[in-house]
Amino acid sequence: MTYKNGNAPLYWAAWEGHTEVVSLLISANANVNHANKNGNTPLYSAARESHPEVVSLLISANADVNQANKDGYSPLYSAAQRGHTAVVPLLISANADVNQGNKIGETPLYSAAHRGHTAVVSLLISANADVNRAKTDGYTPLYRAAEKGHT
Repeated sequence: MTYKNGNAPLYWAAWEGHTEVVSLLISANANVNHANKNGNTPLYSAARESHPEVVSLLISANADVNQANKDGYSPLYSAAQRGHTAVVPLLISANADVNQGNKIGETPLYSAAHRGHTAVVSLLISANADVNRAKTDGYTPLYRAAEKGHT
């Protein structure tokens, strides 16, 4: 069962952080990698909304940590963009690609640096994120951080 936009019950439970409901749906064989019409998955929504317990459950159920949406945003990108320090390490530990860029080449590091999320920047650098990787317009994470006064 899905809604018109393609969201399934597991997506909504993950979005809202309902750990017990997510666990029940996984036990009932809900597809942990089902994407809605925008390509967003339950893991993406849990990472975006900073629900670490749900993220852990979905990872344990073999959710694809690198499955990006139609714009190229991965769960790690989404968590890094919002400075979610409880979620980023979980995704990194599950082998999320720290250098996976979106459609315009923004990586999780670029996004975190742009927004001044220093703790997330440190986590990503410790996980060997490419500090020199530029997006399609040539701007690097360091350039964007400096431009925004996040140095």
